[in-house]
Amino acid sequence: MTWEEFIKKVMTVLNLVKDDIILDYSNTKISYTICGNYYEYTKEQYNTFKDSLKDIKLDSLSVETNDTYEAILYNLKGKTNSLAKFDILNRNDGKEYNISYRLGDASNEILYCILKEIDVDKFCWEHYINFNNYKYTDGLELFTILKLFLGNPYTITLYNKIEMDTSKKIKCINSFLFQCAYNFFEYMHIAKSLYDFLGSGTGYKSTVLRSLKYNVDNVIYIPYLIDQYQLASSSMDPVFQFIAYYHIMEYFFDIDYHKDLRNSLKETINKSCDATIKEENIEELLQILIKKYNIKRGFGEKDKLKLTLTKHVTINNVCESIELNNKKLINHYKSNVVTFSKG
Repeated sequence: MTWEEFIKKVMTVLNLVKDDIILDYSNTKISYTICGNYYEYTKEQYNTFKDSLKDIKLDSLSVETNDTYEAILYNLKGKTNSLAKFDILNRNDGKEYNISYRLGDASNEILYCILKEIDVDKFCWEHYINFNNYKYTDGLELFTILKLFLGNPYTITLYNKIEMDTSKKIKCINSFLFQCAYNFFEYMHIAKSLYDFLGSGTGYKSTVLRSLKYNVDNVIYIPYLIDQYQLASSSMDPVFQFIAYYHIMEYFFDIDYHKDLRNSLKETINKSCDATIKEENIEELLQILIKKYNIKRGFGEKDKLKLTLTKHVTINNVCESIELNNKKLINHYKSNVVTFSKG
């Protein structure tokens, strides 16, 4: 990330309060004033910081050295954790690996990773800080401010005294998080995207698109479908999202199949008869056929899914929605299987 790119990312994150903190930048420095206190972060400082990253592995939202691994955590319940309760687990964990853990504030290296992930054309996460009520305005260096405006992400750091590969470190951290869940009822995961810990506002284009079309229809929606949609939309677990969204489609399987069957039967009878058969007679005949001959046999779930998608989904709209968020996804799913659904 060049100095120019870094400036754009900083300005994007702090855009909401750029007037309140009197933020300014140039080719050589970023300067800001908070509650009468003047600060600056120079290009020289940034280059020195970048040089310190040469021996550190930065992988998306994690930071790794030979004997450490730091990753961002998010709580599945969406609440702030009380880190004090985990002190009992900040210990050596087993003789085989001789490892320990620390939970706490994100390092500057992790904040750098977050900035790299931010798309300046999409990012619109509103997190406001009232510095008039903030106690520590005399020590707000740039990365501290960024941390505040990125929701104070907290991380877990694994320390290993013997050599371990990345996958082993991640497995150990996940085991630690299981202990947190089992003993303290704190359900935490390693963040894999900005969405995990910042939420959907990190990609605002789809929100803007929908808000432009927003209207209040005089429609009564089915409560079960509303519940499933809200569960799917609010979940951070892609598997859970998939299941809840699929339940919505599944609801229409028999409805759409039955309707398609009725229409096909009606069309066939009307072609072979002089008179037009009534709708209630079609339904009566269909029920007899279903009961007596079990005509549903052979029409499986995939067929019903295909029928439902064909009826309700416009492919062009789906493509536009995907490209709005990530143009690479379409090509990705052309050649990759979704692991949890085998689709």
